[in-house]
Order: sequence, then C-alpha cells, then structure tokens
Amino acid sequence: MTITLLKERLQALTHRRQNSILSASLVLAITFGLSALLGLFRSKFLYSHFFNCCVSDLDVYNAAFRLPDLIFKLLVTGALSASFIPVFSTYLHKDKAQAYKIASTVINLLLLLFIVASLIVLIFTHQLSSIIAAGFTPAQIDLMTSLTRILLIAQIFFLISNFITGILQVH
Repeated sequence: MTITLLKERLQALTHRRQNSILSASLVLAITFGLSALLGLFRSKFLYSHFFNCCVSDLDVYNAAFRLPDLIFKLLVTGALSASFIPVFSTYLHKDKAQAYKIASTVINLLLLLFIVASLIVLIFTHQLSSIIAAGFTPAQIDLMTSLTRILLIAQIFFLISNFITGILQVH
C-alpha cells in the first residue's frame, strides 16, 4: 500500500460522517491509540530526563498527580460514562434543545463541584501531600505541593474537554 493511498483512506475516514458503529469505533480506536502513543512518548521523555539527573523529582511528579487525578476520576469519569452519555443520547433523539440544556447544566454543575473540591485541595495541599508521600523530604513535599496545584488547575480543561468529547461521541 502506498503512502498516498493510505493518506487518502485516512482522510476519507476522518473527513466523512461516520454512519456505522464499525467506522465510528475505528476512529475512536485510532484516537485512543494515538493518545496512548503520545503518553508513552511523554513517559519516555520524563524518565529519560529525570533518570539522568534527579530520580526523586520524578517520584514527586508521580505523587503530585494523585490528588488531581482522584478528583477528576471521581467527578468526571464516573459521571460521564455512567450517566451523562446515556441521558444526553436519549434526550438528543427526543428534543435537541432539552438535550443541550441538560448538557449545559451537567457541565456547569460538575465544574462548580470540581472547583469547590479543588479549592479544598488547594488550601490543604501541603497537608495532603505530607499524608500521601510520608517518606518525602520537606523539599520534596514543597515541590509536590506546587506541582499538585498546577496539575489541579489543568484538570479543569480536561473536565470541559471530556464532556465535549462525550457530546461528540453521542453524535
């Protein structure tokens, strides 16, 4: 198969409306595969950089990711897969305006809950970091606190993008 033929087929797959479960699943599988590949490159880059100079900083980064990821998984992943997509899909087939009103309400409500949870974690980040990483030095705890706060703020964008992705998947 030549590169131009592969490119044409990929463009045909990505630029046309997906009318079957197979083609939609293929698009999702490809995007999830690309996401996993980019994650692998990110991890490879982090490990190669940090293993050369400072392994303890990599441990701090991995520990700092725990709190933001926990909040994200509890509020977004569970709500999105368990309730939002099926409800949105049902309403979308009945009344589009109502479906988008529900989507807006759910996104705003979860964003509000996420902000409240994030503010609590932001206030108590240092204490929570000390509990999560009990064996870390004070300097590592300080670095972990800073990284956790940065990663927590970034999760807001992931919340919004995951709901928009959910809406696109229903379409």
